[in-house]
Amino acid sequence: MRTGVLSGIAGAILVASTSAGQIAPTQPHLRQSSSCSDFRRNPDGSWVALRPTSISGVQVSPGLVLIVNQFHSGLDLATRLNQRCK
Repeated sequence: MRTGVLSGIAGAILVASTSAGQIAPTQPHLRQSSSCSDFRRNPDGSWVALRPTSISGVQVSPGLVLIVNQFHSGLDLATRLNQRCK
């Protein structure tokens, strides 16, 4: 009896935590789709993030400087911005 009750409680907690994660994002301040206005292009060709966002699935914090040929999570984000934000 005691084992069944504990299993039931654990199952209820698992279901509640799984569905809660689907309803509310873990980082509500993070924009899921960046736009060119989330970044500023510097005179030297680098980019700086102005707000928390993500680009190509990579989370970017404000103040992060992105430089061409510098990789973040395997992606050259500055080159992607150059292609998208002309």
